[in-house]
Amino acid sequence: MFVAGKKRKAADSARPRVPAGSAQDTAAKQIERVYRLGSESLRQRQYRAALDHLNRGIALASNAQQPNAKLFEKRALALLHLREFARVASDAQQAIALDSDSAHAYALLARSLMMQNRPSDALTALERGRRQVSPMAAGFRYLATLQESVRKQLDPAYVPKQDPQSDPVVRLPAELNVLILQQMDLESLLVCRRVSRAWQRLVDGIPALWGDISVADEASASKAMRVSARVLRLVLRLAGQSLVAVNVPDGSLLGDAALAAVRATSRPLLRSIHIGRLSASASALGQLLGESALTSVRLPYCPDVTDSMLEQLSQHLPTLRILDISGCAQVRMKTLFRQFRTATLQELYLNDHPGLPEFLVYCVRYRTFASLRVLHIAVYDQAVFAQYSGLGPLMVYLGRLGPRPCPFPELRSLNMDGIWEPTVSSRRFESAGLKGIISSCNLVPAQCRSISAREASVATDLDLFRVFHTCMSTIYTLHLTKAVQLTDSMVRRLTGTAPLILVDLDLSGCAALSAEALRELVVHSPQLLHVKLMQTRTDNTVLRALTEHVVAGMGAETLDLAITDVTGAGARDFAVACARRFRAKPGRRLRVLNLDYCENVGADAVAVMRDLLMPMGTLFTAAMPGT
Repeated sequence: MFVAGKKRKAADSARPRVPAGSAQDTAAKQIERVYRLGSESLRQRQYRAALDHLNRGIALASNAQQPNAKLFEKRALALLHLREFARVASDAQQAIALDSDSAHAYALLARSLMMQNRPSDALTALERGRRQVSPMAAGFRYLATLQESVRKQLDPAYVPKQDPQSDPVVRLPAELNVLILQQMDLESLLVCRRVSRAWQRLVDGIPALWGDISVADEASASKAMRVSARVLRLVLRLAGQSLVAVNVPDGSLLGDAALAAVRATSRPLLRSIHIGRLSASASALGQLLGESALTSVRLPYCPDVTDSMLEQLSQHLPTLRILDISGCAQVRMKTLFRQFRTATLQELYLNDHPGLPEFLVYCVRYRTFASLRVLHIAVYDQAVFAQYSGLGPLMVYLGRLGPRPCPFPELRSLNMDGIWEPTVSSRRFESAGLKGIISSCNLVPAQCRSISAREASVATDLDLFRVFHTCMSTIYTLHLTKAVQLTDSMVRRLTGTAPLILVDLDLSGCAALSAEALRELVVHSPQLLHVKLMQTRTDNTVLRALTEHVVAGMGAETLDLAITDVTGAGARDFAVACARRFRAKPGRRLRVLNLDYCENVGADAVAVMRDLLMPMGTLFTAAMPGT
């Protein structure tokens, strides 16, 4: 009906009013939304943004006459991170006044008082909180822990009363305790023994926990554990007859007495021994190795390992499968071939051994080690080149043998690091001779899965083709670094057009390869998980190919593109694809991304990528030039 003039006002006043409950519901929804925004900002460590959201929520709650203790708790937490302790105490008291059963509010109040150097007041607040808060409330046990911490600060001689039922050793079933302890290393087990007598009885009562003695080496662990002779004797005593493996990369920790203790406690289960740089006497080591049922003996860089000890190994250990005599210069290759001509070794490590050229030629001639599946012949100490002798006659002998099949038909992993990197200018004949022997021996079978040839600075296209042409279609791991003579045509010749099954690729320092050749290699390798292309001509075309693999649900999990030509836009697109893949498949995440000193990646792109990669826990580094 049409209403005009004053009658319109009367009609408006006659309309039904909105119930008060609807306005309250709307206000409650707004408060809840602001609370969630503040909580999310806190979770992302954006404390100023969280404070703004919570201030707005408290204002809305005050206007709607709906006081909320949670808002004051969250604002107190944000203020605590901003170190405004007086305001933290005020908000915590407001939250306690609104909800006396809030353990978190009491904890925040106590923490703010502690930061203001008022431990007595903090202790009073915690005692009041433990009286007011229900034992079933969330955070009640944290109040008790915080109270004990404050008491200890007030009185350093204070010893808290321990509830036996709070000890997990007492509360958990024995089977669960054993499963948890089995996941710990030697250092953690020794720490557990010092927690309490109950823990010591538990750990000492399970000999199987001490069956694998693994001591970290300073070169391989950031926090190395150096075990004294007394601790080592303790571990051997606890292991008893359950000792299965001894792994001590730094053999200077061991002496004749320690080896005698290992020998006394090792039988009959000891299967693996790895002792590097051992300084014990040859007799003590020989007695240990000669009376065990070992299947793995690794004695790298032990100067006392001799031919006679190798004879003992071959006579007393018919089940030996793994042998490591890297750097053991006193062991002659003739002895190795004579003693193990009927053995079935599966893994052999001859790194930094002066008899390496002789070993390769003998293998081509006699095929003594045809059962090998893992072979390491790396040269890490370039001074080893100076110990090579007779390379000229060996090359002549190898030429007389003529073409022969691969001496290691079962080989699956080959390590040749440093073979093609002579740094001792006076020994270039020896390094060139070794390179010729490597290229002529046809070492790699078609079924090889892993090849490492780092520091290949003098390897030519022909050298690389002779090594890799038989196995590129079946290889999973390829590490070929600093191969400055590797060309695009050789890469295309090796890869061909069929898809590759590469999973781990490292071409760092191969500066001669163009971005187009690298892109083709990546396109043909859809299963790549670990990629290192540091100091190459990698640009956005290569990164785009990696991004396409990620979009398809596969793609890299570790990526090192330091000192390359990628740009911020390409890197950002890659990070976006990884974030989407992580949301669709949480198990597939980018673990490592290195963009150090990429001049075309700006600070804005780095900031965006950090936000994208943070939910995945990616180890992301992007140092800028000049920093």
